[in-house]
Amino acid sequence: MYYFYLNFPNYKDKEILIHTKNCGFCKNETGNTRNGFWAGPFNNLEDAETNLKSLNNLVIHKFKFRKSSCCK
Repeated sequence: MYYFYLNFPNYKDKEILIHTKNCGFCKNETGNTRNGFWAGPFNNLEDAETNLKSLNNLVIHKFKFRKSSCCK
């Protein structure tokens, strides 16, 4: 399963990272939610990327995203 975290104050300035459910940041969608929210679960990386592309079409400030390097 894959998730991404949308950090509201920083989504315009930093890449959105796609995480696996058991990484140290995501913690099965229970990681830090102080400034945003975890979206998912997505069955595969392609589904997460498709959802991020759709989201990017809805916002004024376009963002970049990639798979997190901490998630092998």
